[in-house]
Amino acid sequence: MTISGLENNYYLTQNDIWIRVDGFPEAVSILEVKATNLTSELILPPLKLSASPSNDFQFNICQLVRALMPEPNHLAINSLQSFQIEFKAKYVNTELPDDEDVLIKYFVRGGRDKNGNDEWFLQPSEELVVGRWIDWGIPLPTYAKRIQGDEIVDYIPNNQFKISLRNNCNYTAIKFLNSLGGYQYYIFESHEIKIKSKAGKTIPTIAYRLRNDNFINIGIEKEKTIELSTKTPFEVQSVISDLVGAFEVFLYNPEGFDENAKWQRLQLESNDSIENSYDRVYENTLKYSFAQTRTIEL
Repeated sequence: MTISGLENNYYLTQNDIWIRVDGFPEAVSILEVKATNLTSELILPPLKLSASPSNDFQFNICQLVRALMPEPNHLAINSLQSFQIEFKAKYVNTELPDDEDVLIKYFVRGGRDKNGNDEWFLQPSEELVVGRWIDWGIPLPTYAKRIQGDEIVDYIPNNQFKISLRNNCNYTAIKFLNSLGGYQYYIFESHEIKIKSKAGKTIPTIAYRLRNDNFINIGIEKEKTIELSTKTPFEVQSVISDLVGAFEVFLYNPEGFDENAKWQRLQLESNDSIENSYDRVYENTLKYSFAQTRTIEL
């Protein structure tokens, strides 16, 4: 049995990792593939595949891996997970013993777009930072992250880009899960919060006096959004470009009572990031909504 496509490590789960299993001496009837998350000890039932006319198998291994990845945790980062993948080929000739192999690989919650340099796996000790880490001149709640063996650890980047905030600026700090499985920050110097409400159904009531109303609202839909705008230097535009596509975004509240209270999850509404080859400063607008914490009904 020959397994092609998993020769490296630290594969990104949001990319499709297609592997080929071939090299059998005789015809194979069934290939069983069993995935186990060694970090969480979760196991999936074996995936049973039928051979192609060429007596080989091709499939996306990340379909199994994604099903066993835990939900993201921005306080105790769990983007790196160890997996054991077992292969068992059963021959048409039942007198032949099953052909078996086992691989142990690390997978990282993340994914890359196609470019001319990178692959869909990371390197040992690779920094989980997109673009350049920004030094804002203020203390941030945590450090940059990188891979160290079977862990994600803190480190201080050497190649930092410095952005100075205005004095007495009422800044807004955003933390987001980047495309490499780490968390990064961006500081916005201004923001706009909007609250919109829309009445739900009304029901008629009996009014025995002219001074009384003859209806009542039975519910209200309320929406609270935040719009963030920034002019981004060319050197760190890749950070904003990554934030535009992030599905884990948090607003920082330094007055929060505990770690959970200091971060409020935001829901993506719409983002615009415009890049061109002329300007060295880009204009970006990001819009998010806040989670609904109560139901306004009778």
